[in-house]
Amino acid sequence: MEKFDQYAHKEQYSLPRTAKLVGFVVVNEEKEDILAFFDETDGILRSAYTKALSAALRFKTIQKAQDVIETLEKPLLVSAVYETKGKYFAACVMKYTPNSY
Repeated sequence: MEKFDQYAHKEQYSLPRTAKLVGFVVVNEEKEDILAFFDETDGILRSAYTKALSAALRFKTIQKAQDVIETLEKPLLVSAVYETKGKYFAACVMKYTPNSY
């Protein structure tokens, strides 16, 4: 994947240039919810989803979000989360399909 250009991305979604990129989230487009919890301990995979962007699990990089999607083994969206004036916005970056799918 080419380098993520947050300024072009904000322009594409008509977000203000001053909006601050605060991370990336994993979105289940079928149910319109966002990954809130992820744990893989002792060979048991646990995950939970939320509708609230404020409760979503945020990743620092797109690659980290993709790694989680690989573990979940289903196609999901990676969205960028921006903050401006105390409000949060999520804008889709890409649909990612795991190699095992």
